[in-house]
Amino acid sequence: MGKWATLLAQLDDDLSTGNWRTSSYSTPSGKSRTFQSLKEFTQFYDWVEARANREIGAVTARTYARPRSS
Repeated sequence: MGKWATLLAQLDDDLSTGNWRTSSYSTPSGKSRTFQSLKEFTQFYDWVEARANREIGAVTARTYARPRSS
């Protein structure tokens, strides 16, 4: 499991137990984060999830392609 995926697993565990309020998280790049609100936590969760997906090569559902014009 990669570094971002490991962090994502920790976030999952803490979200399910409510420990996100008292935990501090360090990203693989060395930044440390704590959260005051669920909104802040879920924004961080989404950010980490995107990096974990890139790390394992997962395809995301988003696309920014525009249809060809005739």
